[in-house]
Amino acid sequence: MSSRSINRRLLVLQAGWTVAQAQLLLAHSQAEYVVVQRTEPQIYWYVYPLEVVQERLSYHHPDIAIYLALNLQETSASSTLNSNQLETADYLSVVLDDQQHLQGVVNPSAQAKGTEFDPFFKAYPSVVAQNQAQLNQAFDLAVGFRDTPDAGLIGGHNPIVIHGLQTDERCTIMLSGDGLQFDREQAELAFDIQATVFFKATPTRTGRCVIYVDYYRQRQLVGHAERVVLVDSNAEPEPSNASPFDFGSTPVDLLINLRRDGDTFKWTAMPHDQAFTPVHNLPSQQALSEQAAQNCAVDLLGAAVNPSLLLAQRELEALASDLGQFVPSPIWQLHSDLAQKLQRPLTVLLRSNDLALPWELAMVEAPLLAGDQPLYWAAQTHFARWYIHPQVSPMPPDQLNISQISAIASRYGWDSGQAELVHAVDEQTMLQNQWQAQAYEATIQALDPLLSQATTQAGHLLHFAVHGRSQPNARIQEIILADNNAISAKALVGNTRRRPPQFSFVFINACQVATPGQSLGQAAGFPAEILKSGAAGFVAPLWEADDQAAGTFAAQFYSQAFQAQPLGAILQQYRLSYVANSTTTRLAYIFYGHPALRLAYSSKGATHAQQPSAA
Repeated sequence: MSSRSINRRLLVLQAGWTVAQAQLLLAHSQAEYVVVQRTEPQIYWYVYPLEVVQERLSYHHPDIAIYLALNLQETSASSTLNSNQLETADYLSVVLDDQQHLQGVVNPSAQAKGTEFDPFFKAYPSVVAQNQAQLNQAFDLAVGFRDTPDAGLIGGHNPIVIHGLQTDERCTIMLSGDGLQFDREQAELAFDIQATVFFKATPTRTGRCVIYVDYYRQRQLVGHAERVVLVDSNAEPEPSNASPFDFGSTPVDLLINLRRDGDTFKWTAMPHDQAFTPVHNLPSQQALSEQAAQNCAVDLLGAAVNPSLLLAQRELEALASDLGQFVPSPIWQLHSDLAQKLQRPLTVLLRSNDLALPWELAMVEAPLLAGDQPLYWAAQTHFARWYIHPQVSPMPPDQLNISQISAIASRYGWDSGQAELVHAVDEQTMLQNQWQAQAYEATIQALDPLLSQATTQAGHLLHFAVHGRSQPNARIQEIILADNNAISAKALVGNTRRRPPQFSFVFINACQVATPGQSLGQAAGFPAEILKSGAAGFVAPLWEADDQAAGTFAAQFYSQAFQAQPLGAILQQYRLSYVANSTTTRLAYIFYGHPALRLAYSSKGATHAQQPSAA
């Protein structure tokens, strides 16, 4: 008699159903396991404990399809067998009869239950270290996992959730620090709640120092946490306000962590392809103070608006060349090697705690694409940025359902004191006609109902076609309205702790608003404040954009985005259209989010965009 049995306490879901449909069934189910059926046209089965599905679906918009929320791939499908093969079956294999009808899933054997390898792993980061330390005196640091969130750990409430774990898989731990040095910066760790690795940390300065810990599985970031250590200081550590989230399921070809440590940038590059060696904590060859970085932003604004197109282009090229020299050569070499192997544009996500410098414009050392293409980093790759901050989720999502669009614009008459924007209202009209956007005039009175909403709805996209102004050294970043009022970044986002965020995606087609500033010693301005509020993506120009070109790009952007094109690819294609006699607006736009982020738009139950395939 077999020691294994068939469990028939199942809830069967279809992959094309929405999250809302599934959650309704899950809430009333007494099943132990959920089986998802996907037909492509071959039938694939996916088995999960019921509580796993409940948790993963809770992170997603109700209108998202199950196959997107669970990231159902052919390679992750459960194995299938018949009832005569139970003894050799993997735990949670699907049992089918001779007509391929579902009979149940395989239970673990009675003898092995409790010790059977579980392909599902969930834990929270554990970073144990003393809260205070002495300058130049080493202390012990233990990194691992724990069952419950650590309230004293920045990012400690974000669970590490792994599906389809293999028996011998290991977690890669990578350390970096602000004001600290380590005896080693990388170690392997078993995916086991009891597993722990130890390091030695030595403070190199007084004050507030930070230990950054990244957890990787198969070269993909799956966890992040930060521990504050006060060195000869009585300052209070800053708590985290980021919401729990699901790490993006689409890996990027190259994940770059860029951290400012004093006047030095430290680069870590993690290629997803395991044939390539990561670059870890490599400093830039040249120092660059925060003030010098702000000055670079000011120079960029001035160069881009030079009345002579030729001189503007040459100044941009010079600044881009200088910026490229701050990227260590091993990073560029890794780019080149990856591009040569993959033979396609790389997806690159640059995470940084310093937003001042426009890394999109850094000049690459050698072309990554065939042909005579612009050598700017973000023209050679599908490039995106993300902000490393306690209030920002460590990784952006790779999919977002848009359920509501608000479009703010004005033509700006002679009495506004601003140049006329002939094409701004065209952007608004396009969004109204094609995507049922709610239109608002760009005045404080007209915007009052929008900004004063007491409740928030997930998936709200906000689009501005207005004037903007940025003076980084004067700490001025604002949207200029048609009634001569100005909206700062903080005034736009309001309460950054509300969840869901008031605006899930923000596109500000206004001059200079993508340029960051400084406030209270931290990056400020529209990029930082919008991401801190919980938005999944942000697009805006760094400098003065040509009105007609800006309107054309907005129409192109939404047309492609709502056909499920990855946003990183859309931005890259626009930059590739930059040629010697074209407007510098084609280089102005930057994107914060996942380079593979796809938007789907649904309003009142009607889907207006093609969903990405589940291949």
